[in-house]
Amino acid sequence: MSTIIMQEVWPRRQIGIYRLTPDQFTVSLIVTKWVILRIPLGRIREIQVLKNIINREVAISYYNEYDHFKLYSFYTSHYLEWGDAFRNVGVRVSHPDA
Repeated sequence: MSTIIMQEVWPRRQIGIYRLTPDQFTVSLIVTKWVILRIPLGRIREIQVLKNIINREVAISYYNEYDHFKLYSFYTSHYLEWGDAFRNVGVRVSHPDA
């Protein structure tokens, strides 16, 4: 198993886990441990950490296995820490609100 750089339980309903390792970002369900999204870090184009009046969000722009451009985002109060974690593993991170 890879070293976990950062992980967080879904803030709402606590049914899943966001996890960043040195080679991938995954979203999985806690009870079944099913991985519902796996993004190799080499496929990520950019991470944006966003803040508005109500939400703090991490948006991941990436290319899937068919080379289609995709966007996945999740809400978290730890959005700046996620940005730092992605930056530490070599992924480009932008903060358009800064």
